[in-house]
Amino acid sequence: MAYPQPPTLSPADTATVGAWYAQFVAIYPEFAAAPVATVYTAIGSALIRTPVDVWGDHHALGVFALAAHLTAMAPGGEAMRLSGETTIYQKERDRLNRIVASGFRVAGLPPT
Repeated sequence: MAYPQPPTLSPADTATVGAWYAQFVAIYPEFAAAPVATVYTAIGSALIRTPVDVWGDHHALGVFALAAHLTAMAPGGEAMRLSGETTIYQKERDRLNRIVASGFRVAGLPPT
């Protein structure tokens, strides 16, 4: 599956965030009824916290897992929480973190 390129989060990139939103709802259809502004904000925050040069091929999945967690933690997402501040989406993000962080890597350098 091809994922859209990350936006710079400027107003000119609204269409790009919309493309991320469309993919997000396709992967996590349980968020189709969530307020669009909440999901857009979660995607924007997840993009900032998931740098492409570190996440590489797992970038989109990391963004979507974190955005799903942040959306579930927003007001109204109580039904999607496991306990306290944990969601199944955070567990997926943690799993992806372990994949991305395994082995020696230097952020910003191209792979050899």
